[in-house]
Amino acid sequence: MRQQEQRYPSGLVAVEWAGECEKCGAGVTVCHPALARGWERTHARFGCDRPLHMAETGRGWEPAPPVLY
Repeated sequence: MRQQEQRYPSGLVAVEWAGECEKCGAGVTVCHPALARGWERTHARFGCDRPLHMAETGRGWEPAPPVLY
């Protein structure tokens, strides 16, 4: 997990947190370090081949449902 700062000419600093997988290179950028850390843990638990999405509660991550064709 790493912190990314974007500085604007007005002096405003926007901070984002990036969660990344070292194995497959997948990542997510969110506004809170707990969400980035949670994504990394959930990604490690379910594996690199399962896409994740934000849970309905907005408090964590869960595997995305399968796409039906």
